[in-house]
Amino acid sequence: MNVAIIIDNSGKLEFDLTHDQVTKMLSCAFGNDPRLNGILPAVKETEKPVQPPRIAERAFSASNTSESRVSRMFGNDWRNNVSRTSEPRNDIDGVKGFLLLECPTCRTRKAFCTKSPIKTSYCSCGETIKIDDLIPVEIKCKCGRTWRYKTNIKDRYITHNCLDCGSPVDLEYNSRRNRYETIGGGR
Repeated sequence: MNVAIIIDNSGKLEFDLTHDQVTKMLSCAFGNDPRLNGILPAVKETEKPVQPPRIAERAFSASNTSESRVSRMFGNDWRNNVSRTSEPRNDIDGVKGFLLLECPTCRTRKAFCTKSPIKTSYCSCGETIKIDDLIPVEIKCKCGRTWRYKTNIKDRYITHNCLDCGSPVDLEYNSRRNRYETIGGGR
């Protein structure tokens, strides 16, 4: 007998159970409620009961093996694929996110956000801006918002406007952390 259990429209479980198993399941769920009489169809004597899946035995036998859970999930050579460096890796595909770029020719600055990775950008003067060796920028505005950019600017001090309130935020290059931070800590 095929039994389907639907859970709040989020999932469906199907089981092949014998008539006796369904009766035991319903009696455990509802007790000996007289409303269950006549709900279950009669089983013919010639029907062969179908065995339920043996999920518990399979899971138990897998947990007794000598290989770790991580190795079972990701394969035995997972240690070779793990990067052990904490440094940000240079993406071959480019950079995405908030960028604050300065043209090397005319020193015009532009800020934008890109959702797809890019390797170059173009200035209004026609110069190509290569996007490499970017420095992280963390802008903490007095309005409470925090913005994270990447920039190619090499000045000691820069000023950039908050995206939310538009007020200028002064930033200073922190050589120990290799990043631009808000002067005075913001807020």
